[in-house]
Amino acid sequence: IFGKVNPDKSQPLTTLYSLFTVHNRYTSRWHQEAVAVFIETWLSGGFGRILGNFDEMYFRSRVADDIEFPTEDEIEEIESHESVLLEHLFYMFGARFVSHLASEYGSDKVIQWFDTEKDEFYPSYKTKFKKVFGKSFDEAWNDFISKEIEFQKQNISILKSAPLSEIKTLSEKSFGWVGQPYYDKKTNSVLFAYHQSGHLASVGRFSLNDKKMIDVISLPSPSIIQIASTSFDQEYYNFFYTTNNNQLYRDIHLVDLNKNKHRELFKDVRTGHLTLSPKTHELYGVQHSSGKAILVKSKYPYQILETITVFPLGDEVQQLAMNPDETLLAAVLHKVSGEQSIILIDIKKLNRGEGLEYLKISSDGTPENISWSQDGKTIYWNAYTNGVSNIYKFNLDEGKIIPVSNTIKGLFRPIELSRDSLFAFEYSIDGFIPAIIPNQKVERLPAINYFGQNILIKSPQVADWMINLNDEEIEQYKLSNEKTYYSFSNLNVQTFIPVITGFQDRKVLGIFAHITDPLLIQEFVIETGVSPFKEKNQKLRYH
Repeated sequence: IFGKVNPDKSQPLTTLYSLFTVHNRYTSRWHQEAVAVFIETWLSGGFGRILGNFDEMYFRSRVADDIEFPTEDEIEEIESHESVLLEHLFYMFGARFVSHLASEYGSDKVIQWFDTEKDEFYPSYKTKFKKVFGKSFDEAWNDFISKEIEFQKQNISILKSAPLSEIKTLSEKSFGWVGQPYYDKKTNSVLFAYHQSGHLASVGRFSLNDKKMIDVISLPSPSIIQIASTSFDQEYYNFFYTTNNNQLYRDIHLVDLNKNKHRELFKDVRTGHLTLSPKTHELYGVQHSSGKAILVKSKYPYQILETITVFPLGDEVQQLAMNPDETLLAAVLHKVSGEQSIILIDIKKLNRGEGLEYLKISSDGTPENISWSQDGKTIYWNAYTNGVSNIYKFNLDEGKIIPVSNTIKGLFRPIELSRDSLFAFEYSIDGFIPAIIPNQKVERLPAINYFGQNILIKSPQVADWMINLNDEEIEQYKLSNEKTYYSFSNLNVQTFIPVITGFQDRKVLGIFAHITDPLLIQEFVIETGVSPFKEKNQKLRYH
């Protein structure tokens, strides 16, 4: 009886029972996510937000731009609604706050704060905070902000110990989340998808002449970060984009930028990460089916999608980029081990059916967002190699990786405008801002410190939390035979509580039960009761 009761709108009393049986459900969202993120990072051996690049970039940028930190209430009531990060802020501030607590008081104190002991009855997390840490929650939050600012100023000083790149920002405002940019030689502009607060997701043309943005098309059903998968055909002046990027199956669309005509190419094909062959105008993409990534292509004029190769189960292929002479396909390969690499695929051999062969260029710093130089001899990308997202390039003839930027906040999605300059997006906490940087080697990239390192110093035992595999070799995808799932035989009682309700003019004493199977295929809500009181008439009524 009772258990952890979930609130059900059909029976208001479930909310009261829920408050008593699972009261932590009703704490602030950042508080709920904080302990989950903290523990999962160390269970994964340090792979997580506590030692994450993006979180460091967010807090470093906030300090670099001298933006005031929010209070705990402002995160819930204001920032999580107005920020481009939306509810991601709960994870970021929750993880960061408990990181400061762990570095100051130790990981055991953090766990003690979140753990509910047997003799505790409905403890307030702020009341318990003072009991565990010996100071008020508000005082600790102010300490967290002060120490975070101090820590990030130290990192900024480290980055400034080497010459910073000259970054020419092209706009005073950010464009929120942005997609892959494409240089349009015809108009000396850059085409890219963007999604900013208060504006529908769109594909815009940003002029490098007058620095103005003109929307070309709106993008229905965008995803929050990648927005949509896109590609651009300079010769035929066609722009490709996907819809249903957040739910359902992706569709592929084309818009003729000369005539402003749209047409749907493929419906429900679950294909993204588009790229185009500049000469043959073949459209390539990555399709997902049965848990596998599949490289597909469609020949002009785009009637059917052909399968080129199927990648091994667990390998995720993203961000395709075809070189100008159509011999090499660059891609980001994400392995089940967590390793992320930039690879070059011999596309001609693949099209001849000779099998998949690729050359790994780099796995340092989670590389992503590939583009080719105009002569097809150099690839560009951004990576967190020194803890900050900087731009790198690899020349096929020289065979060397060269850093091209040293920045404080972060640069993303580079494309070549000329041999001397690159277009990229500079990060800000409000989104990404178009910028131009010199296309030249930087001599030194200082490495920042991660705040999570302080936790390892204070509480080295968190390193032992990592879940280790058995010594014997484990087959990663050893699947059992398919079996029929019977929802009725897997029914479980989720809620079983006494309730009091009313029927007509009678008081009803009864029980409320909620029964489901784990996949929620079957769901039953049962409420039954009796009216034992002498109301209206003397008869006992059952309901």
